[in-house]
This record gives sequence, C-alpha cells and structure tokens, in this order.
Amino acid sequence: ISRPNMSVQIFPPVALRPAFLTLKNIGSQQQHVMPGDVITTEPGFLKGHGTIVDEGKLIATVSGIVERVSKLVSVRPVKARYQGECGDVVVGRTIKVGNTRLQVDINGK
Repeated sequence: ISRPNMSVQIFPPVALRPAFLTLKNIGSQQQHVMPGDVITTEPGFLKGHGTIVDEGKLIATVSGIVERVSKLVSVRPVKARYQGECGDVVVGRTIKVGNTRLQVDINGK
C-alpha cells in the first residue's frame, strides 16, 4: 500500500490568529504602535484616523498598524468595530420587524 505525501499546516487557535498575524507582519516593514507612541516628529504629515498631533509630534491613539498614503498617516486598529457615517451603505441582520420600521444589527457602535 502506498501513501500519498501529505503536508500539514498548523494554525494558532482562531482567537489568537489576528495577534499572531500582526506579530508575523511586524518584521516585514510594518510599524506596530500602541496608544501614546510617537509615530513621527517630521513636519508636513497629515493626521488620519487613530492619530493626534501634540507639540509637533504625530501620536497614535489606538493600537495597530501604521498606514501611510502620501502625507496622510493613520493607524489601522488591530481589532475594531464599525463606526457608521451618513451616506454609508451597510449590510446587517434584521432583528425585529415592526409596522413601520426594522431593527437591524450591523455589529457596530
């Protein structure tokens, strides 16, 4: 009886996957920051989501990965909930049906 060669991949438990993948990516030129970390002191950068400017320093307000698009710097949180804004198109789960309205859960704030 011959057995085919099989490869096995071992993944961390589901709850640990986001942190595991983040730690894995830190070495690949991604900057991971914690709240209060100084991202840059260079002038000319624009603050994006997850950042503030204090005394000329761009500082992280959330834990996550720094993303730079031209001069705009933002921090993508490791884990976040959706925060809706006017005009957003969303997908959700209908929870209640009333005579004149629906209650929809979008798993947001």
